[in-house]
Formats: sequence, C-alpha cells, structure tokens
Amino acid sequence: MSNESLVQLIHKQQVLLNKAELPEAKFIHMKELLKVLSSDKDYGIVLERLENGIKIRDTLEHANVEKSVHWIRDKLALLKKSKWIKHPNVELIFEIAENLINFSTLNEKFNTSKDLCEQYQLKLTQLFSNKNYPLMGVVGRALCILEGLVEVLVEFGEIDLYSGWAEIKSFKSKMPLSFILPELPVEQINKLNLWEISEKTGYGFTHFKAEVCGNKQSYLSFEQFRLVGLILPDFVQKNFSGFAPNAIRNWKISRDTDPITLYHFLKLLSEFEYYANHLPTTRIPTSWQKYELTAVKTAMQHFFKQFLSINPDNHPLKPAEINNLAESFLNMIEILVINLRKNVSDEKANKLNADKFIKVAIKEYLEGFGDIDAKNLKSNEEMTNHLKEIALRKNDSSIKFLTNSYVSEHYRAILKSKGITRKGGAPRKKPCQKAKLAQ
Repeated sequence: MSNESLVQLIHKQQVLLNKAELPEAKFIHMKELLKVLSSDKDYGIVLERLENGIKIRDTLEHANVEKSVHWIRDKLALLKKSKWIKHPNVELIFEIAENLINFSTLNEKFNTSKDLCEQYQLKLTQLFSNKNYPLMGVVGRALCILEGLVEVLVEFGEIDLYSGWAEIKSFKSKMPLSFILPELPVEQINKLNLWEISEKTGYGFTHFKAEVCGNKQSYLSFEQFRLVGLILPDFVQKNFSGFAPNAIRNWKISRDTDPITLYHFLKLLSEFEYYANHLPTTRIPTSWQKYELTAVKTAMQHFFKQFLSINPDNHPLKPAEINNLAESFLNMIEILVINLRKNVSDEKANKLNADKFIKVAIKEYLEGFGDIDAKNLKSNEEMTNHLKEIALRKNDSSIKFLTNSYVSEHYRAILKSKGITRKGGAPRKKPCQKAKLAQ
C-alpha cells in the first residue's frame, strides 16, 4: 500500500472509473475501488456487514429453493401411485420430471436409442414452451414439467391425488370421430377400454361413448378432468418474485436506496471479466445448488456479453449510469462509516459510564456494612442482580453492560483493594485434588 491517504486513493480510483470509456475498463476500476475500501479498517467493517446481509438473503432464497424442490418431489411421488403412470401418454413426461428434479441422467433406454432420445428432447422443448413459470433455475423448469404432467394425467381422473395442490375441473364434450378416430367404426370404438382409446387418441378420458347422431355424423362423447392451475405454497411462489411485472422497477428502487442491494450489484459488475468469459457447462448438475449456480452464471454471462457489443445502445448500462452507481455507493458507505464511528465512540462513552456506575454502586453497598464480614457479602450473581435492580430503578443505560462476568470482575477488584477475601474465592480445585482432599 502506498503512502497516499484513503481519501486520495478513493478519489484516484473514482476519477479513473469516470474517465474510462469502455464498460469493461470501468468494471476493472470498480473492482479496484472496492479493494481500496476494504483495505481500511472502518470501511472494511461496513463492507463485511454488507457481505453478511447478502449471505442472509442468499440463505433465505436457497431455503425457498430447497423446500420447493422437496415439495415437487413429494408431488411426483404422489403421482407415481397412479395406475396410469405407465401409460404412453404419461410415461415419458414422468421420466423427464424425475430426471430433472433428481438431477439424474437419461435412462439407458434413451441413451441407446436415437429415436427415443429425440422424442425425449422434443417433449422437453414442448413442456418448456409453456411459460407459465420462468425457466431460470431448477424450480421454474421443474414446475413447467410438473404442470405438463398433471395436464395429461388428470384427464384420467383419480382427482384425490391432486387434493390441496392443484385446481381441477370436470369437462364434458363431444368431438366428430372424423377428427379423432376416422379409421374405426362406432361399434369397434365402444369395445375399447380407457387405456386403449387413450393410446389411439392421445387423450385421457374417465368415460366415453361413440354414437351416430340424427345427421348421421359420428361423434365421440367423453368426460375428462382438466387442470385449472397448480396451487403453490408461498415458499414456492417466492422463487418467482424477481419475475413479477413490477419486479425490475422495485429492484431498481432497492438498488438506488439500499446499500446491500447496490453493493451486491457493484460486486457483480466488478466480476465482468470472469462472467463474460465464462463458458456454460455441458454437465448435468448433480444437485439443486449446482443447478442454481449454473443458472446464475448463465444469466450473468448473457448480461455481460451485451457490453461487448460495438453498439453502445445495446449495453444494459450507459457510462454515466455506471459512474452514478459508484458515486451513490461511496455516499452510502460514507454515511455508514460515520455512523459506525459514532456508535463506537458512543459505546466507549457508555462503557465508561457503566464502569463508574458499577464501582459507585458496589462501594455504596459495602459502606452499608459496619465491620465487613465476608460471609455476609452477596455472591457475584446476587451482586449482578442487585445492580440491575438499581439500574432499572434509575433507568440507567448501563444495564446492558451488567453481565455476571463484567460485574464480577469489578466486584473482585474492589474487595481485593479492601483486603477482603470471600469464602470460595480461591481457585477451583481439579477433580483429582478434590479426591485427595476427601481422603
């Protein structure tokens, strides 16, 4: 570290950041600026507190992801009890759902068959095209597949399987046979069972009947259940709070007003070089933690690669915005450091007052004795409680320092200065010494 003062070093990095033209150059100076701040004791303490704030938020988010993964696994275990789970309409989707949520590779039958593997990938693409849930992260992807699975499986009924976590409705209709089973006569269709007609039509039914109407048009009348929507617990829904319609606006407000949010964002910007050059992994994640980490890295890579465009209009942040973010953070952290120093100063003053309060109170207590008999003196714990009662009565702020160990330290010192030794005040004997004394 040079002999330059902290203020000079901060100013130097801020000037370099503001003068830099390319975003990647600005991000390099952003990293150096944060490094300068962390080198100072007080600024370092504030940054450490902000880091802890980020960790707490991450912990809460990870807890929601973990609970959500378990919730989805529980629902798949429930659906596995269905007698229709091996039906051709259902089996492949269930296989996809289990593979994703258990972070496993394709079964051998898919790996050894090109046609089956292509069917798998096509079905996966179809399921992900239903964007009721964002595909960022494991929970959104798993819910897209779970919803697709329920949509197919619920057509067969067994509605007790969905009690409390999916909204289901009964549906009755009829469809011209020419659209659905043009090659089979009515009599033959009515001889089919539910499994067979579902295989032939691609739909599940709870009841069906083929009939010829008065206009000699053949129809298939049927009844089935349909999914209205999944009923998600709060901890699952919280995974998607960042995708709500006003989420970006709310995040920007938080970024501009909350030091933890802004610090986290600036830290990410300072890691531009890492994320811009990060190559997406082709390995299948083996846990939800690795899945989420991969998703974050992929999202950050997409964000930073936009800065590599030669057209500045394609950059997510303009140069002036980057400069303003750095300046806003310096203003925020300066206020936090001022408050920290004030609190430290106040704490020292309060502790001095507490020392004085303890000494005065103990001396007043001892003055209440004529000839002091060590046997009648209060124990350390009793003295602590005695001082707390006095502090409460006087509404004295010293009460927060009145721990048993802190009071005992003062109590022993004052008694020692008066030449008083209480019974039991000698060092404690080790167990072996006690045994010898007992003999």
